Amino acid sequence: MNTLSIQDTADDYILTLNKDTMVFSIESKGLHKETRLKPFMCDILYTLFKIHPNPLSYHQASVILKKHHLIVSDLTRLHRKFSEIRKTIIELDPRLHSLLLNTRQYGYTLPLSCKALDLEARSCAQMAVAFANPQLAESIALLDRLVAQAIEMTKRNALIRSPDGYIMNRDMERELLVQQIELFKECERIILKEIRCHEADFYRLRIEYTLAKIKTYIGLARISEYPITESQWVDWFQLEVSVLVRELKRLCRDIENQ
Repeated sequence: MNTLSIQDTADDYILTLNKDTMVFSIESKGLHKETRLKPFMCDILYTLFKIHPNPLSYHQASVILKKHHLIVSDLTRLHRKFSEIRKTIIELDPRLHSLLLNTRQYGYTLPLSCKALDLEARSCAQMAVAFANPQLAESIALLDRLVAQAIEMTKRNALIRSPDGYIMNRDMERELLVQQIELFKECERIILKEIRCHEADFYRLRIEYTLAKIKTYIGLARISEYPITESQWVDWFQLEVSVLVRELKRLCRDIENQ
């Protein structure tokens, strides 16, 4: 799947763009927001992501826009299209107001604080989070492995259409899924025990909620509202679950730091 991610090291957020589904998302401190772009917006942003840190010239941008049958007979019309893109991404998150930088007399570029980030790098970053409590660290490490195994299962199974959307065919994995869920339940039990929070505590409730969502990934019970293919599913699945894993680790780390 044509998916690119960049991380803004100044404001600490991650932007991800899926060229196939045209879904543009921002992830920051465990929170995830997304929007679906117009085709020309997707192509412009995808090209900027791909060639960064090099700029996209006015000529190159015009060629892309003309492929979408848009009129860009002069720079004024071209700038208007970039203004449309800027307005759309600002509506998603106001911090993106300076994502598109106009290099005068040449073209557009992304801020130098933006760095390319691939899926493997995101996974490694998640694994690098350390915890002082050894029981907590061991349980979250096992949870990481369960998520990784769930991702592998998505690679060897087909999608099926359900009334609610696209889901993974779990028939060939039922026995393994039973084992995975039992291991997850033990991880969940230890995590909730080791954080030592009352059941009504804010962090306890947020962790329970996040764990419940992660369980649906480990159990291959996710539903895609977008009509994506088997080859696209793996990246979508991994991107979605990575947000939840990062949030869980952040919450647990915040509790340890209190």
